[in-house]
Amino acid sequence: MKPYKSNPMNKSKWPRAGISVRTTALFYMGVINPVATFLKGRTMPDKKESEITQYFEQYWRYCLALRNWLVAFGVGLCMLVMSDRVSLPGYISDSTKKAIVALAFIGVLLQIILVFLNKVIHWYVYSGTECPKFQETKRYRFSDRLSECFWLDIGVDVLTIAIYLWAGYLLWKCMFI
Repeated sequence: MKPYKSNPMNKSKWPRAGISVRTTALFYMGVINPVATFLKGRTMPDKKESEITQYFEQYWRYCLALRNWLVAFGVGLCMLVMSDRVSLPGYISDSTKKAIVALAFIGVLLQIILVFLNKVIHWYVYSGTECPKFQETKRYRFSDRLSECFWLDIGVDVLTIAIYLWAGYLLWKCMFI
């Protein structure tokens, strides 16, 4: 699979949720070589730095796309269930509608919290690169550790998808069973 060729005129200047907020922040500030930080000492003699950077950028694009789809699905599910203009087969009770909307709202809220958390982490890591004295604070050290927690983003995404599957099952059960 060939890496996605990004348009240099259309590069985002801010990182998205993913492997390392610190790596992305420092990369976009031009402080570090993103490939060296991303690989963290691992060597890949078959890959050129530009090719690895392209894969890394493609990863960020998929991250953003997934986040957008998860939020859009949650909002769309709420609109589908609550709209009077859409006629769904079967009867959906008010309590089931409330449960579906609540689940969709929780999924969207989880994604918003994750984005906010990544924004705060990014700001503290960025502040540490601008002011080395800030690197001695607990906020910086905690944010620096969190910026390496890939499981945090994946966990919230999997939880959001599980919540949406639950809401979808409730809707499907009302419509077809």
